[in-house]
Amino acid sequence: MIPELFKGVWIPKAVFVLDDLTLHQKIILSMVMNLTSDEPCYATNHYIGEILGIHPTRVSVHLNNLKRLGYLDIKIIRNKDKHITKRLITPTPALRNRIEGLSETANHPISETAKGIIKKDNKEDNKYISKSNQLNKDREKESFNKFWSTIPSMRRINKPLTLKYWKEATHKESVEKIQTAIELFVERVEPQFIKTSYNWLKQEYWKSIPPAQEKIRKGFEYVK
Repeated sequence: MIPELFKGVWIPKAVFVLDDLTLHQKIILSMVMNLTSDEPCYATNHYIGEILGIHPTRVSVHLNNLKRLGYLDIKIIRNKDKHITKRLITPTPALRNRIEGLSETANHPISETAKGIIKKDNKEDNKYISKSNQLNKDREKESFNKFWSTIPSMRRINKPLTLKYWKEATHKESVEKIQTAIELFVERVEPQFIKTSYNWLKQEYWKSIPPAQEKIRKGFEYVK
């Protein structure tokens, strides 16, 4: 679902004519440029993916390709525990120079008034993105806590490691499907036969839901 306050993307001519980029990459590159008038772009993969209708993992692939091609600089900020706290995305100076060079010779250059409006809108978008990012973090925390509390207490092992594999799992499958799968495991399998929390995620047991029957007391063959 496209965020309600999203206003659109202006694709500069210099980006539009790049023949080494896909359409999605051109849009992502333009989004970053639109959002970096005074400060870096803070948009998450989830936010960009919602706009483009693609999975956040694909957004990550596109961003890394844009970085390798020399169009974007991406700086990752981590806390003392090495966890990512922020990602700063900016166009490279080379790309900025290319855009500015073409805009000077364009037939219809953007007026100073229009530039001011775009700059104001970009600031508002960045504020909205920051708020959206926080909401996503809150939803992520709530979803993980629900998953963690669903697992039988005797199988809850190493919460930080479980969170790590939960984040990886949610890049491959929806939170809803993973939650439904663990609930069915708890319903159908005796606690001692359920994998420990992080191993359940690491080994992708959401793909191997046991059949509906009386609670299984012995090992079973998982459906592949």
